[in-house]
Amino acid sequence: MFIGGLRVVAGHQAGLTSEWLIGEWSVRSGRMVMGELTVELTDTVAGSRRPARMSESLGGEPTIIMIVRTETATLEWSMLRRFDGLALRALGLPEGTETSA
Repeated sequence: MFIGGLRVVAGHQAGLTSEWLIGEWSVRSGRMVMGELTVELTDTVAGSRRPARMSESLGGEPTIIMIVRTETATLEWSMLRRFDGLALRALGLPEGTETSA
């Protein structure tokens, strides 16, 4: 489980909006799960990783934001920088092409 957040930046994703949904996410095999919500991801976006702005930081710790995709939406995923590599390995998705969400 990783503390993080997801929000929609383009398209539509059931259970998510343009506001951050922050909590403890279980990350595994192309999906992220928090409670009853499961988000199936298709890929991560190459070159999309950026430092979080002050208002996006999780618990005052260094936070990164990256773009991920589902079949119907482009999302931003926030996570603590210290879990970046571990979370991406748990997700197990290929890096997709670059995009300007």
